[in-house]
Amino acid sequence: MTIIASQIDDEFRILNGVTKAVDLCAAPGSWSQVLARRLKGIDGAKIVAVDLQAMAPLPGVIQMQGDITKVMQHYCLFFLSAKCKIVS
Repeated sequence: MTIIASQIDDEFRILNGVTKAVDLCAAPGSWSQVLARRLKGIDGAKIVAVDLQAMAPLPGVIQMQGDITKVMQHYCLFFLSAKCKIVS
């Protein structure tokens, strides 16, 4: 899946200019992996991945395990200081 996610971004450039992202229903983590690679080294980059299932740790990705309908307030607080540019 990571290859497909990378190919989508390569073709459509959906991550251009993205520095803040929330990956909802993130497991197994394909988009989170792509986001972590593409945003690595960018000042202020923040990635939050959320899923009911646990995921393997990913450098540069803040992971939250839980129901997105119940932990959404945490995302809002996390991103209050900056607008999220993409939600996957």
